Amino acid sequence: MRTHHVITAALAASLALTACGATETAGTAPGGKGVSGVKWTVETLDNDGKREAAPAGAGAHLLIEDGKVRGNNGCADFSAPAEADGNSLTVKEAEVTDIGCDPTAMKFGEAFQKLITGKLTTVVAGDRLTLTTAGGDKITLTSKPETLTPLNGTRWTVDSLVQGEAVTSVPQDANGKAWFVIGKDGAVQGNLGCNNFTSKATAAGGEVTFGPLASTRMACTGPAGEVEKAVSAVLKGKVAYSVESGALTLTAPNGKGLRATAQPAAS
Repeated sequence: MRTHHVITAALAASLALTACGATETAGTAPGGKGVSGVKWTVETLDNDGKREAAPAGAGAHLLIEDGKVRGNNGCADFSAPAEADGNSLTVKEAEVTDIGCDPTAMKFGEAFQKLITGKLTTVVAGDRLTLTTAGGDKITLTSKPETLTPLNGTRWTVDSLVQGEAVTSVPQDANGKAWFVIGKDGAVQGNLGCNNFTSKATAAGGEVTFGPLASTRMACTGPAGEVEKAVSAVLKGKVAYSVESGALTLTAPNGKGLRATAQPAAS
């Protein structure tokens, strides 16, 4: 498993960007929307003459503020220093959190990361931001409020394990095997990475409390066994939780945790 520590280095450059063709002040779109300090959700990539929509539920987004661009490329979190000059934005090489993803999300993330690096022309129109590379490729984003993913009733697939600020991808051989659904009635079911399990959970005030786990008793070795042990330790007692851009983070009091991606749950 590969572990990566995110480095939060920021430049002091201003990110007041000028919307092309707009008569408002620099960095604002018609209606007064600023480019910086806004969460922009990725809609499409125009790359080498082909348009690709962001994978559903991937949560690809970016935020421009405090001399940097940070967000999620649809597969992993990233952070990069940035400099502004009029209606252009130059994004330097990013620090990217190493997280295992399915092939579609990984391919999209790699394409996004390539396009977001270098000098970009910025155009804001209404609730949309377009970033254009020197070669004419584009990233189209929107600031429309995203639909929140509910904790209950969603199938959460574990893609990484957390220890403090260190995020470790699930091993390739165990990728996609650990998942769970917290039903609207609090009943929990899923797979720990090897064994199926059931439990009960109640959520309130940013915390979710898991009851005792009941699981099948298959012997689990190798990567699946490692993931099962780690996931079992997190789904125990009271843990903090947060849901953002289709991703769930659970953090135990000892700093151990997991991250999981939303997928449609079977009815």
